Amino acid sequence: WTSVSAAGAVAWVAADSTVHTKVGGQEMSSPTRITAVLEKRGDKWLIVQFHHSVPAAGQPEGKA
Repeated sequence: WTSVSAAGAVAWVAADSTVHTKVGGQEMSSPTRITAVLEKRGDKWLIVQFHHSVPAAGQPEGKA
């Protein structure tokens, strides 16, 4: 799931994601959530806020 919106020189993003890691030779995947706010400065979009979190263990999908 991904949501992207913008108004003028500001944009915001929210998305579900998956982090893939390797610990002690064992590969693992974890569901995560991200949000970010971007601001257009000149000809560049810069991230001015970023948040990354992991859902609570046992939390049903779609229940925040």
